[in-house]
Amino acid sequence: MTFLLDRVAEDFGDRLQAVMRNFSDAADIWTSGELLREPLADRFKSINRVAPDPDSEALPLQAASLDLAVS
Repeated sequence: MTFLLDRVAEDFGDRLQAVMRNFSDAADIWTSGELLREPLADRFKSINRVAPDPDSEALPLQAASLDLAVS
């Protein structure tokens, strides 16, 4: 199964490189471990890892607080 997660991280990194927009703050929403942190690390000022609350459908994020959310 890890080969699939490795492939997702690689594809995500490739897609992110094609985006020329500058982002400041990103959220990594419930991805497996640190899977997406490496492709994101050098592109953003901050990356917040968000784990959803199983008792709520809403994510614990402030409105308009992110430039990018990945899941």
